[in-house]
Amino acid sequence: MTSVKDTEKLLKDIKIGKHTTLKKQDVFKFDCTACGKCCFNNAVIINCYDIIRLRHRLKATTTEILQNNLIVFNVGPFSGFPVCTLNFQVLSNKFNKCPFLLPAIKKGKINPKSKLKMLCSVHKDRPLACRFFPCGRAKSIDKSTGKIKETFFLQELGEFCPGLKEEKEQTLEQYLNESEFQHYDEGSAKFASLIKKMIKSGFFIPTKKNDKDRAVLKEDSKIFLYLFNIMYNFDSFNYFSKDERVLSTITNPKATQKDFMYVVDKIETLIFHLIKLHKKHGGDDDAVINLINNFSTKGGE
Repeated sequence: MTSVKDTEKLLKDIKIGKHTTLKKQDVFKFDCTACGKCCFNNAVIINCYDIIRLRHRLKATTTEILQNNLIVFNVGPFSGFPVCTLNFQVLSNKFNKCPFLLPAIKKGKINPKSKLKMLCSVHKDRPLACRFFPCGRAKSIDKSTGKIKETFFLQELGEFCPGLKEEKEQTLEQYLNESEFQHYDEGSAKFASLIKKMIKSGFFIPTKKNDKDRAVLKEDSKIFLYLFNIMYNFDSFNYFSKDERVLSTITNPKATQKDFMYVVDKIETLIFHLIKLHKKHGGDDDAVINLINNFSTKGGE
């Protein structure tokens, strides 16, 4: 989740021409050279849909992904919401890399013709932020109308990305279609809708940089830990782990977008129930935890 401050800076940079804005039919030059540079010294924030797709690629539950230290949780300093990022691996004082960036392999060995290329091991199910690169998208809300405006742009990366020097031309629309943007955008939009509901309900913890007065959760809230798990480690609840359709999104290579969104909908439903229960019980964390534990134990029945 990008902070309000980061978004405002990005919109300002776009306005002054620091990044080239793109419309769907605009043409730009780019062809990934698999150099792996964008997978070093970076921070990739992911949402629940991204995790659902990573589970599918890795054939692993969210708990297993956590146990393998592939993702990490933290609290958004500007939002007070649970935030999940890929857990970049520290290589030295100056370098860290994406945990999914691996040497090019052919028949169980490093391909001698690869010239030490590093490839994404989850490329088909990589997160939305990775699919956009070297493009990006900024969203802003018109406070008077409530309408959301989205702006696509091409990042100005100087000599950093060799792919921008390639001659392959494509429109933004072609690029987005090739990167399965529509499916990931649907998942991202649902996640954004969930966050909007949480903001409206004040369902976040106070931080030094957010609206503390609106936060209904305390800094040491036990419910906040449950919120982390529901959003990003949902397989730890029987409501998900006992559901055959949810499990199929891990094991079935033919799982569809409808199956992936089914899991997102269940996450949304459980969080909405959590918000209602918390309000109904006057913010009593223990009372709500007892109820949700019973709910989870019964598999959500």
